[in-house]
Amino acid sequence: MIPDFLRVLILSTAVLLPAAVWAQNDQQARKRFEAGVQAASNQDYATAAREFEAAYKLSPRPILLFNLGQARRLQGKNAEALDAYRRYLEADP
Repeated sequence: MIPDFLRVLILSTAVLLPAAVWAQNDQQARKRFEAGVQAASNQDYATAAREFEAAYKLSPRPILLFNLGQARRLQGKNAEALDAYRRYLEADP
């Protein structure tokens, strides 16, 4: 039989651990987003697209799809841009 204090510790760890993982992913996603913004400001749209896509994989926020669409459009990759814009609108109408 598991003592009550140990049961509470296990349950609280199970609840807090995913939050800690999300926080770490959000920090990494922010760094990738910022790298994408920097690349876009340098007109390096291929790098910007890669960074926005990586940020989205770490923290699936719809606005990152919009940024990805912009980077792809500015690269001249219209079909890929359209796909990113559609995914953005589906995620955040």
